[in-house]
Amino acid sequence: DKDDARPADLWGATWSFPQGAPPAEWWGRSYLPCTLGEAIESIDFESRAHRFVTKVYLQGASLPKDLTLWNNAMDVGDGERGWNTAAFEGASAEQAQINDQLEALEKGRYKLIVWRQLDYEMHVEYVDTKTTGWEPRWMALAKGVLEIEVQ
Repeated sequence: DKDDARPADLWGATWSFPQGAPPAEWWGRSYLPCTLGEAIESIDFESRAHRFVTKVYLQGASLPKDLTLWNNAMDVGDGERGWNTAAFEGASAEQAQINDQLEALEKGRYKLIVWRQLDYEMHVEYVDTKTTGWEPRWMALAKGVLEIEVQ
């Protein structure tokens, strides 16, 4: 039985593994400041097309730019409106995709960043043309940073 680590236990944590051999299974959890439904309700204007987005990327001096490891979005329906947390668990498909890229890393130090956001379209009025439309917007919900050392 896996118990969630207390956030205070994670400050300053470093994930170390030998070059080419990241752990086959690992897990983590993001805690949101509110439920997805509360986030949607906090939008001051009419909105639609709500999607919960997870982006996982790496930063490191040996990388020419941020390396996106995973970018996924799911529609927020009635069943997801009560969510205030999201997890990576076990040997999931997203972890397999991420691990393929972690295996290829050179030795060195990196930061693994997990970013969670709510994407949506907001109804807007264009004063100059006296028309209306829908524009894409997003709301930040959670960011986790884990130091990685590839040995």
